[in-house]
Amino acid sequence: MPSRSSFGIQIGVLSVGLYYGDLFLGPAQTSSPVNLTTGANYIHLVGRLVPYTDNPAALAQLSTLFSSYLNGDTIPVQARGLSIALPGGQNIDWLSKGISALTLNVPLRSPTGKIAPITAITIEALSLGFDPSAPYAPTANSSAIAAGFGLPFGFSLDIVSLKNSFGIVDNRTIVASLESPYGSSNTTITSRNAGYTVGECVPSLDSLVTPNRD
Repeated sequence: MPSRSSFGIQIGVLSVGLYYGDLFLGPAQTSSPVNLTTGANYIHLVGRLVPYTDNPAALAQLSTLFSSYLNGDTIPVQARGLSIALPGGQNIDWLSKGISALTLNVPLRSPTGKIAPITAITIEALSLGFDPSAPYAPTANSSAIAAGFGLPFGFSLDIVSLKNSFGIVDNRTIVASLESPYGSSNTTITSRNAGYTVGECVPSLDSLVTPNRD
């Protein structure tokens, strides 16, 4: 938060609303009273997400947001001023009006860059079905396939469909690729703590194997 004033001022605990486009993500506030000084002031916000269980449009926007977060993209989030809590409980009219008109750009980005959520892949017996009309694209089937994952979020979620993409390696060289379109899946989720969720996703596997002819 930039300040052009030559004087420092303590404005108390700042409360804001976080928005992704027109979607209200949830409330947030500073972890301690804000002391504005001349120049750039860095403010730590602590907040929570509000649930949108029965709102498909909002859930679609949240899905886009968290997909971008996992990919390490910078997400344009806005913090819009709500109120200020002064240490002595006073209400200063001009300060309250200024806070209610406050809009800050708060880019959201993973501190570690792109996140690799897949921690393990288990494939049971794998069979290949060859068709003479397409000998280089056999159909692959498995009795079971499961992917373990870990996410830096402390809330439950459900993966209802996914797409498979594997590389078959021989002597550190990819000799074939295995691809499948989006299909249904079942997900088991366990929230370990406020910042980590683990689970297992079991997709359907009905794919085409394409050898690397090079």
